[in-house]
Amino acid sequence: MPWKLLTRYRYLRVKIARSHCALVILLVFVLLVEVVATAQDAEEQEDAAQAETGISTDTYAALPPSRICVEAETGLVLFEENADVERPPASMIKLMLMLLVDEGVAAGRWTYDQLVTVSRNAQQMGGSQAYLKEGEQLPLETLMLAVAVMSANDAAMAVADGLWGSVDAYLKEANQRAAELGMTRTVIRHVHGLPPSDKVSFDLTTARDMALLGRACASRPGILRFTGTSSFVLRPGENPRDSTNTMLKSFPGCDGLKTGYIRASGFCVTLTAKRNDIRLVGVFMGYTKPDRFKIAAETMEACFPQVSRVSVAAPGMVIGRPVTVRGGVMPSVNLVVDRALSALIRTGDRPGIRFLCEAPAWLDAPVEAGVEVGMVRLVLPGKTEGEYIVLDKAPLRVATAVAKKTLWQRAREWFAVGNRRGK
Repeated sequence: MPWKLLTRYRYLRVKIARSHCALVILLVFVLLVEVVATAQDAEEQEDAAQAETGISTDTYAALPPSRICVEAETGLVLFEENADVERPPASMIKLMLMLLVDEGVAAGRWTYDQLVTVSRNAQQMGGSQAYLKEGEQLPLETLMLAVAVMSANDAAMAVADGLWGSVDAYLKEANQRAAELGMTRTVIRHVHGLPPSDKVSFDLTTARDMALLGRACASRPGILRFTGTSSFVLRPGENPRDSTNTMLKSFPGCDGLKTGYIRASGFCVTLTAKRNDIRLVGVFMGYTKPDRFKIAAETMEACFPQVSRVSVAAPGMVIGRPVTVRGGVMPSVNLVVDRALSALIRTGDRPGIRFLCEAPAWLDAPVEAGVEVGMVRLVLPGKTEGEYIVLDKAPLRVATAVAKKTLWQRAREWFAVGNRRGK
C-alpha cells in the first residue's frame, strides 16, 4: 500500500473511532439527564396517567396563584393572598390520607407494622408511583413513606383499599373529616389527586382549607416522621428516592408536608417548619415550577418574625382584685393562677394583652386554700368594640385559707361597732 494511501486510511480510522466515542458519550449523557430528570420530576408527572383536557382544566390553570401562612397552634393568619380561590390540590390531597391513617393508628384501628396487600387498583395507577405489584405485601409504614416521600399514587391506593376495603369507603370518611376540620370549601373525590377521567370532577379546595388540614397534620409527630424524611429506599437493593419536597434540605426547620402538581392546579406545596418553639404552616398553589419553592421560602421566612410566644403570668401569681370573705377572720382573699399563662401573638401586640377575670363578688367563710372559684382569660381586643380574642385561660384559685369567725369574735365586733355608734 502506498504511503499516502496508508496514512489516509489510518486518519479515517482514527476519525471514525473518535466519532463513535463522541456518539457514545453523547448517548450516555442524554440517558443520565433523563434519569436525573425522572428522579427530580417524579411528582411533577401526575398528569401523565390521565390526559387533562377540557374547559375545566384551562379554567383552573388560568386562576391566579394563592397562598397563606399561619401559626400552626392558633391558626393566626400571618399572610394571605387569594386564599379562598377554589382549585384542585393535586397530590397535596394525600395529606388527608396521612391524617386518617395516623389517627387510626392512635385509635388502635391498625398499626404501622401491619402488612398491606397491594390491590389491582393500586398496580394500575399511573403518575408518580412506587411500581407496586398486585398481591405484594408491604408494611403500612413503608407504604406511607412512599406516599410522603415519593408521592406514590399506587401506594396511596394500596393503603385506601387495604385499610378501608374500598375507595368509596375511604372517600366517605375523608370528606367527613374535612367537614370536621372546618374545610367548608373542599370536596375530595380521589385518593391520589390525579386529574379525573371525566375531565370535570377534580378534587377542589382552597389554600385556607389546606392550611386547616396542614395544621392537623403538623400537630402529629407520626406524620412529621414521614414527611420529614428526605430520602427513602422502598425495597432492599433499590436506589434511594429523594423527597419531592426539596425544602426539607434547603429551608431551616422544615419537616413537611406535601407537594403536588397537575396542569389544572399548577405547582403546589403545603409546608410546615418549626423555629424557636414557633411552628408555621404555609400553603402555596398555582405557581410555576421555578416560583413554587422560591415564593414559599420567601413568604415563610418573612412570617417567622411576625409571631412570638410571650409568658404573661407565672404559677401562683395574684390576678385581679381581692374577693370579700363574709364572716371570715380576714376581710378578703387574693386569687391566683395555678399554672403559667402564655400566648402566641403577633410581635408587637404584647402591650395590648389584658386579663379578663370571672370571679364572685364575695365568698362565705370558711374558705379553703386552692379551691377553684373563677376563671381568668388572657385576651387581645378584637376588631369590634367589646370583642376579644382569647389567647389562654386558667382557673382562679383561693390563695390562702380563711377561717370562719367564732361566736365570741362576732360578739366582740358587734359591741365594738355599737360603741363607735354611741360616741
